[in-house]
Amino acid sequence: RRYGPEAASLLKEARQTGDEARLDEVIRRYGMTRAGAEAVALLADRLWDSGDLLAAGRLFDRLLDHPAVDDADRAAALSRAAVCWWGCGNTARARDRLAAWVRVVSNSAEYSKGAFPDPAKDAEAALNWLAQRSSQLAVLPRATGERIVGFRNDPQRSGMYDQATPTGGVVWNYPAVDEDDSDVPGRIVEITKTIEALQQEIRDKAGEDQPILPAGCPVICDDRMIFRGYGTLKWLDPESGGPIYYSSMRDETFASLVDQDWHPEEHWHPENVRLFFGQRAWRDLTSGALSCDDHYVYSIFNSGIASAMGSTVESIAELAPHPLAPRPYNLLSAFDLEHILYKWEQGGPPRAASGHHITGVYFLGPPLPLDGLLYCLVDDRKQVRLIVLDPAIDPNREEQVVWEQPLYNAEYHLSDPAAVARRLAGCTPSAAGDVLVCPTGESMVVAVDRRTRQLLWTHQYREVSIDPRMMQIRMLMAQRRAVEPAQEILDDLLEDDHWSDSAPIISGEYVLYTPPDDDDLLCLRLTDGHLLWQEDRRDGLYVAGVYDGNAIIVGSSRIRAIRLEDGEPAWPESIPIPAPSGRGFQHGRYYVLPLSSREIASIDLADGRILTRSPTGDW
Repeated sequence: RRYGPEAASLLKEARQTGDEARLDEVIRRYGMTRAGAEAVALLADRLWDSGDLLAAGRLFDRLLDHPAVDDADRAAALSRAAVCWWGCGNTARARDRLAAWVRVVSNSAEYSKGAFPDPAKDAEAALNWLAQRSSQLAVLPRATGERIVGFRNDPQRSGMYDQATPTGGVVWNYPAVDEDDSDVPGRIVEITKTIEALQQEIRDKAGEDQPILPAGCPVICDDRMIFRGYGTLKWLDPESGGPIYYSSMRDETFASLVDQDWHPEEHWHPENVRLFFGQRAWRDLTSGALSCDDHYVYSIFNSGIASAMGSTVESIAELAPHPLAPRPYNLLSAFDLEHILYKWEQGGPPRAASGHHITGVYFLGPPLPLDGLLYCLVDDRKQVRLIVLDPAIDPNREEQVVWEQPLYNAEYHLSDPAAVARRLAGCTPSAAGDVLVCPTGESMVVAVDRRTRQLLWTHQYREVSIDPRMMQIRMLMAQRRAVEPAQEILDDLLEDDHWSDSAPIISGEYVLYTPPDDDDLLCLRLTDGHLLWQEDRRDGLYVAGVYDGNAIIVGSSRIRAIRLEDGEPAWPESIPIPAPSGRGFQHGRYYVLPLSSREIASIDLADGRILTRSPTGDW
């Protein structure tokens, strides 16, 4: 009663302007008032009409126990909630809402006439009847082949693309480092030789059966392909492979090693050159992955490297800015897609007078662009937080942060060698409807409601605790690391057998998560984070995607499929393959995978067999 007039006034304004953000505000501030219930119903109907069944179902559920909702409105909410959950694949929740709806309307004239199928005998027919009675069941939109907007291409990280199966040899290739990266172009020849020699050493050491997966993930925006080189961000023509533009911003560690402190005759220099390029090429998804929206492409710069300095950065803050240190902060930079110009940045070293800039934080991966906002995961002095930015605002002039939410207090400082998985994993949120699933990179995955801006659930998949004995072991490890040659650090990073990415994949009611710091594949329920099943990684490298209710897992020597409903094998046998040389893409029932044998395999996901293996030739 106290807030009723204010809520009603804000709701009236939201109705008149059609502003969805205003509806969100009514729900968030005055959710338990009558106006709050009307705002929930109005927004749920809009989401229903747009085809966002997950977000609509969650909002219809909020009306079921609302004190301002009568039986007639509750019945309407139940019927639509049942259809939403059915359309999302959550059959258990759909049946529950259907049964509740029957209890509410069982005495109505329409129900008593027998027009409604008996849900006890045929729940699917009953849900079909409800769907036709309400409206046509909508389908969630999906990214098309005109754009590849980020890692796995869409907010659900499904990995689906509208592309044709490749045939023939390589059309073009372009180096990840070239003369545009350096103020002294002649040095790039030496750097290229170093990278090629390092790559051959890694192949020789690993053997033919061990995969070497690149860390980079390009994006395609209309007529441009953009990828993160070792020094700069590069724009190419996707048809010819010709260069269009490179960013004036360069990675500070690259600039230090190649331009400012070029001392190849001193032992520390070639060792750290190899350490830098080894991390950037095969391990550092945080720096290698990009994302884009309709206006900007987003890239992370100046993260430093995991090095022998890691064990001392936490205690000696003055070391953090060193280009060879594992910095506890970095930069998120935005570049205009149309005019190919630098636009703004967030991050950088801590500053007392930073204005509207966020400083002293480490962006854990590229942001998720969604509905005009950027959803970013950052590490701020061991606290993992979700920060939401408005990319249209220039932080040099106005406040860019829309809202933020703490997620998890990490055990290890980001510069600690024990935190290297969190540092390099490229952690970025995934989304379905209004649910954001956020990996933290250390023992926990968290879901957030982006409309109410509240935590939905947390799932801890392993314990993180340090007893005195473990503390002593850590101190000994830190002492060893402080004098450990760069080559040994690089060997440790590249020989670490782990999942190659940590982006949660959302398929209907299921969340598949491959933690960067654990060897299990987790399947969680999207709505509450309940662990449905978990599966040992074995030789798994990454989850390629989902087809027909099956998770497709690419391993170092075979591909297998697991049923989402129970975690059991979906194919009679796994498919033996040569070691993958990268990440593939899924189009329809087919998955296209590059192999270390210089071939591209096309795999039929319906029955688990290789259709073709096309040679790519020498390149």
